Amino acid sequence: MRWPLYLACILCSLHKIAARYQWKRTVQPKKLDEIKILDFGESLRFQANESWAHRRTEVLWMGRRDCVEARFRVEGKRTRLRVYTCHMAEGGMCSMDRYFSEKGAHFCHQFHPWYHAAQPYTLHVQVERRPRRFKDIETERRFRRRRFGRAATRNVAEFEFVARKSCQETCKRDPDDDTGFTTQLPQFE
Repeated sequence: MRWPLYLACILCSLHKIAARYQWKRTVQPKKLDEIKILDFGESLRFQANESWAHRRTEVLWMGRRDCVEARFRVEGKRTRLRVYTCHMAEGGMCSMDRYFSEKGAHFCHQFHPWYHAAQPYTLHVQVERRPRRFKDIETERRFRRRRFGRAATRNVAEFEFVARKSCQETCKRDPDDDTGFTTQLPQFE
């Protein structure tokens, strides 16, 4: 008759061990007023030694034919870019687009609303860089020296909201453009 008691003790101790080693959430949710604003034409640069950045636009009234053009570059296996298009009316929802690229290619993309009539929308940009895991202590020491040296200041992600335009005019290639933004993602027609 000791089996159930023995089993209960094992489950209780496993629960305590699991609670001790739970992942701690590094990013706490913020209120809308606390998030920094990224204006049109302003660039968000994310460096290799950073781990998290979150910016948003002001509330925009956009209809179905209005789009926001964005140009960005993401490089590295551990760097992720997420862009949320959020409907700001009561009961609104968000759609998420995720981007990553190991080679650091430049992209142009349009973000568009999903209602025909003009509605309030805002765009949120989140850049995240996962921490690196090491098996060898010496490798970790070498990485730490590089991380806090010159290599820490290189840009691994850049993001810019170019302008609010008609959807047919976003991400058009200008012949005089030499910014390097050559790759286009599929566009909404």
